[in-house]
Amino acid sequence: MHPAAIYNEKRRIIFSTYHSKGLEEASQYLEGYRSTLGSTGYTGLKAELEFYSKHQREYSLTVAGDMGEHADFAGNIGNKPVRFDITTNVKYKELKTYEKFLCEGYDYRIAILDNANWEIIDVLELSFPKCNSCGDSFSFPLAITHPMNYNRHGDPLWHSDQDIIGFCPACCAIEEKEKIYNSPIKSFSELHSDLYELPENELITHIKAEFRSSVKYLSKESGLNLIGIAENGSRQDSKYEDPESGIYFPYLSDMVSKYFEDFYGI
Repeated sequence: MHPAAIYNEKRRIIFSTYHSKGLEEASQYLEGYRSTLGSTGYTGLKAELEFYSKHQREYSLTVAGDMGEHADFAGNIGNKPVRFDITTNVKYKELKTYEKFLCEGYDYRIAILDNANWEIIDVLELSFPKCNSCGDSFSFPLAITHPMNYNRHGDPLWHSDQDIIGFCPACCAIEEKEKIYNSPIKSFSELHSDLYELPENELITHIKAEFRSSVKYLSKESGLNLIGIAENGSRQDSKYEDPESGIYFPYLSDMVSKYFEDFYGI
């Protein structure tokens, strides 16, 4: 039997058991299927069961069938219907998988769970509008961060300003949305300066964690579904050419990073 067919068969048994006999017995069944499912299948189904048992009432969840819609559960956030896809590794998820359904108006969330404790790391919202200029891509909401503000005497004010924009990576159209003043967000160069003594791998991990937190903060402040951080910068292709001004992206969600070039001359 194909691994996908095995997974779906065991999934039906697990959730039927959950509904009839509860979480403990469903978890025991799942443990019994560990070798049959393999490590990837077991982890995926464990994540689904944990998410469902913890958030069933919160989101009014129902178990979705294998209908090709790339959703594990249907539910509601407020009065709005939402589809949830559950994962422990968002790198295996691609936005194009959901594009057809997003264009039809469905609202998707990717719930990322930590397979060490099965708690939610993040919930990614995939409701992006199509670009009004080209229509070939989505217009992704981003924050352009700026360095710390200083007063007229040159003293640091310990806050900064951010521009919230919509950016199309296909045609480079920019839609200005709003400006957020006096926030605690630091730029990439400031974070790098603060943490430069760390080993390179730890430095990258800390900066990503900081920017992930910044995106959550700015999303809440703006009321928009931000997917990353952009900054103004320049690039020089050769020593004989003048530097080109543009924007680069110190942090992007793994779900959308493949849609972007490293630098756009704007």
